[in-house]
Amino acid sequence: MRKALVRVGGGCAGKLVYWAYLVQRDVWSDESSQLRASGFRFLPRKDKLGIMCYLLGLKSALEAMSSDLRRRGIHEQYLVKFYCINGKVDEVLSRWGYGLRDPLILGVVNAIKHLANSIGLLDLAKPRSARVEEELRIFAASQFYRRVNKILRHARLWDSSNRDGYVVCVVPADSDDIPLECLAKFLYRREVRVLKQDRESGELKGVVVVRECDGKHPHTRVFFYSPDGAGYVARIFKLLDSRYLNGKLASRKSLCITRSTADVVEEVLAEAFEICKA
Repeated sequence: MRKALVRVGGGCAGKLVYWAYLVQRDVWSDESSQLRASGFRFLPRKDKLGIMCYLLGLKSALEAMSSDLRRRGIHEQYLVKFYCINGKVDEVLSRWGYGLRDPLILGVVNAIKHLANSIGLLDLAKPRSARVEEELRIFAASQFYRRVNKILRHARLWDSSNRDGYVVCVVPADSDDIPLECLAKFLYRREVRVLKQDRESGELKGVVVVRECDGKHPHTRVFFYSPDGAGYVARIFKLLDSRYLNGKLASRKSLCITRSTADVVEEVLAEAFEICKA
């Protein structure tokens, strides 16, 4: 039976979990042919146990390994040694989730079990050092931030006012792997840092992130975010937009869904900002 080593590093921040994995030995013995990748996912709720990054990382590694074995035409069984640095993960996997009631965790554990059985055997071990896992964690986090920065870098930005206004950001439809709320908070923090460097530029009231529609996403989504409250602007937008569908309006965060295109949404936003200034 051949052997393979799997190392996983990752972390979480609120509903976000991110991970990176490394598969070594045998077929992937040299560095140039190692299986290595990263990923991230936004969960429906916070990961209270702090184990989803490792479970999702192991699942991704087994999926990549299974796919590569089929591509290479290898049908031998593998002993997959997973170096686990988290005691809770070791406990969950050693019992295959027995005793847990969380359907999210159980679904991932069952997927890992199915993949491991199709490949061979899964062996849990504790590494002498967590240096590799720490490097993978840093790599995973950097890949996530790089994706967010890439979206914002290619977005269309404009200010509602020369001073003390909102920043409007229009992102493409294929940016749906990052929630609008996450993009809005990143953009807000970035713009605040820029304004602090230029004290004569005024203050930032908030940001509005617009996600364009396409064939896969027929509706345009508009997210309003402001620590001081953006609900008033969102309510005005709702009244002005003739193709408004539905949404969730609140004080600091509001989401509006409309049939209007992004270009029309920008025109309605400009009108809404003028009314707010009056």
